Amino acid sequence: MSGLRGWLLALAWILAGPAMAHKPSDSYLSLKGKAGSTDITVRWDIALRDLDYVLQLDRDGDAKLSWGEVRQRSDDITRYATRHLALASGGAPCPLQATAPLQLDRH
Repeated sequence: MSGLRGWLLALAWILAGPAMAHKPSDSYLSLKGKAGSTDITVRWDIALRDLDYVLQLDRDGDAKLSWGEVRQRSDDITRYATRHLALASGGAPCPLQATAPLQLDRH
């Protein structure tokens, strides 16, 4: 009986195809401070597919994001990002203010 089990296990292993999965999304958060200042510059690079998932950026439904589609929703993207990022110092929340326009970057 154990020989049959071994053959079945080997057959299942041979017939099993490779597992395919998509890459998980990446998000990069950079904090930079200046000596002698309490101000911190925050840069948060969020994958466009993540933003599209929550904000439905692809307005024409062609499964491709254009810069125009992203730019049209820049206020929504900024609002979403600042609502979902919380920074604190010494237990007190740090206020966030978006000052730079959206940019595209490759990682």
